[in-house]
Amino acid sequence: MPEIQLPGSGVGSAQWWKTQLDWSAENRKDLLPTWRYAMNAYRDELEKTRPEAIRVNIEFEKTEQKKPLLFYRLPKIKLKPHPRTLREALQQTPEADPRVVLRKAVAIFEEVLAYHIGPKRANLKAAMDEVLMDVLCPAGIGFVKIGYAAYEDGKIPVPTGRMQPDPTYQPPPGSVLGLVPRAPLVPVMGQAPNVVAERYFAARISPAKALIPTDFDASDYNEADWLGDDFWMTGEEAKTRNWSIPSEARPGGEDDDFRIVPLKRKGHRSADQFHFREVFCWASRIYPDREVNPEKIYRLLFVEGSVDPILIEPFRHQRFDARRRLVAGLRRLPIRALTLRYVSDYCYPPSDCRVTKQQGDELSEFRTQMIIHRRKAVPMRTMDIHGLIDENVKALVKKGEYYEIIPTDGPGDKIFNEIARPTYPRENYTGNDYVMNDVNRMWGLGMNQSSTRESAGTTATEIATIRQATESRTGSERGKVVDEFLISIIEDIGTLIQLYADREDFVEIVGEDGTRSIESWNRDTIKGEFLYSVVPNSAALPDAAADRDLALNRYNLLANDPFTNREQLVRDTYEAFEADPDRLVRVPEPPPPEKPRVTLSIKGDDLNPMVPQYQNVVNMLIASGVPATLQPPSGEPTGEPTEPAKVVDRERLRMAEADEADQRAGGLVGV
Repeated sequence: MPEIQLPGSGVGSAQWWKTQLDWSAENRKDLLPTWRYAMNAYRDELEKTRPEAIRVNIEFEKTEQKKPLLFYRLPKIKLKPHPRTLREALQQTPEADPRVVLRKAVAIFEEVLAYHIGPKRANLKAAMDEVLMDVLCPAGIGFVKIGYAAYEDGKIPVPTGRMQPDPTYQPPPGSVLGLVPRAPLVPVMGQAPNVVAERYFAARISPAKALIPTDFDASDYNEADWLGDDFWMTGEEAKTRNWSIPSEARPGGEDDDFRIVPLKRKGHRSADQFHFREVFCWASRIYPDREVNPEKIYRLLFVEGSVDPILIEPFRHQRFDARRRLVAGLRRLPIRALTLRYVSDYCYPPSDCRVTKQQGDELSEFRTQMIIHRRKAVPMRTMDIHGLIDENVKALVKKGEYYEIIPTDGPGDKIFNEIARPTYPRENYTGNDYVMNDVNRMWGLGMNQSSTRESAGTTATEIATIRQATESRTGSERGKVVDEFLISIIEDIGTLIQLYADREDFVEIVGEDGTRSIESWNRDTIKGEFLYSVVPNSAALPDAAADRDLALNRYNLLANDPFTNREQLVRDTYEAFEADPDRLVRVPEPPPPEKPRVTLSIKGDDLNPMVPQYQNVVNMLIASGVPATLQPPSGEPTGEPTEPAKVVDRERLRMAEADEADQRAGGLVGV
């Protein structure tokens, strides 16, 4: 039985839901022939209106040309903590800087997201390619369903967080009543599902299976009252999900109305496959008497053959507190829709291929006329049969099989004469060019954008102007694809990771000092509210030359900035030049201690060999690295090394001179 009972009549009842879903399916079915025409034109599978018809496959050319311009690769995601998360972190860790803790959490979360949206997990790139095909070629709209799936195998015991006395405790023998020691406390164990595998997914839904309220008339499909989809599943798989299929439901049935490209070989589904319809709705809009919170979502499940739903429950990827406020989980419907344009008061905008259908038919008609003209305008000649000598040669020439030397009786140019062939009017070629220009303008793509030269001469200034106009429109459409649609999907996958990643895992990050480290994480590590954005141009076509120029300019501007991690800047520069930074980057050696700086002031008299300080001045010059030679007082150079000048004691010099004078006078000096 469903967890929530539906009203017996009116809005939200089982019969109301059946009417709404059938109305949506019929509206979708009316558009199916148009979608199939565009898809068959892309596949070159259109039936010819006449045997000689030639089809110009403009749908394939323009679709494959525009897809990489709108989305080329998965972008690099950039996260920023919400101010509310920063405030909560400050309250929880007042002793530490919460910004440092949040920067580490952001680095971990960015790596986790890059892994889970990559090819080994959700493979979001493949889903985006599929959705863009739906948007550009057949339908003009594409859909993705976001969710989390856990695969369980039995139950496992887990602690509940409560404690109880050990029921198996036995008191020691001989214990006296009242002195028996208390039993030790042990955790209370509970049963939890044994999850053997899990995955976060963003899977494409075919426009032929998506369900939209027919009276929805806005451009933000998340504002629709409900969104749903059709799918098939076997009865055994439904039992594993605890779905109870009523007896009136019957399996099997054709699925041509749920495929854009129908199968040529008709068959039937397995006898045990049932047709289900899953619907997600805003509970406060359908059941305002039960729910007030506008973010509350209900999930309903119907099976073909039964009017009543087999399941109606609150959306399991949401968490509410005691006051019924949403505190965790998805805040949008799990089905996401992408369109590049909006049609007033209608939920299905046309695709680019649908808009240019008439021009494609005109191009095909021009090309068919050219082919018919070429087939009929074959060269024709007249021949004077009386001028040929040999009857056998005459017969072969008549059949058009004789291309050797033809013997004639007289000048050959008088015997053979070519009839003027009809010419194809020039205005037909001009009309073909006009139609092609119309196609280019409708798609916002010119000859230059398709790597084809313009037929007329174009200056560099004109090419730049055309490119700027093209980028203006393409950039706006790319913003809808990447900055709105893709970011919303990645944000919801991140929310689901924060909700269900309870097991410890590991990831490699770059720390504050630029070093790489392996960090453990779970949902508690990355909890909080974050703002998502895309690193500019990370989703566009890579340009190696532009990346190298950007890396060099960044290095020249930031290398000497004191706030820059220079090692990481050098690594990024090497990577831009496709070099291995681990082999080329090394930590520089510390500079040697600075030598003392000596200032020497020398006068002209200091270099006079006769002055007493001369020897000291020369020695200081030699010690400073200045080539100098000590000159004797006579001015003749000597090869002997210089020594420091001796200190002159003037008193002893005076006494020595006095003794020498007494000796010369016959005194007693020396007795």
